[in-house]
Amino acid sequence: MFKVTFPNMNYKFDDQEIDQETDQEIDQESIQRMILEVIKNEPTITRNGMAKKLNISSTKIKHYLDKMRNSGLIVHKGSTKSGHWEIVD
Repeated sequence: MFKVTFPNMNYKFDDQEIDQETDQEIDQESIQRMILEVIKNEPTITRNGMAKKLNISSTKIKHYLDKMRNSGLIVHKGSTKSGHWEIVD
């Protein structure tokens, strides 16, 4: 009997993601810039919509949106279903 261990290709170091298509590292600031760009173009977009558009899991999008809300970069106005995102200047 033997055991095979495969490396976890989704593991991140120091808040960096790996772009699955290009295998390039994406840092936290880049992801936040991409999220801000999506919000600027589509303020009513949902978290799942962002996840599909940016090819990032909805859990990761939630993580970054929470960080951005806590730091005062963005706010969500209105209800969950009919609300919209606003970028704080």
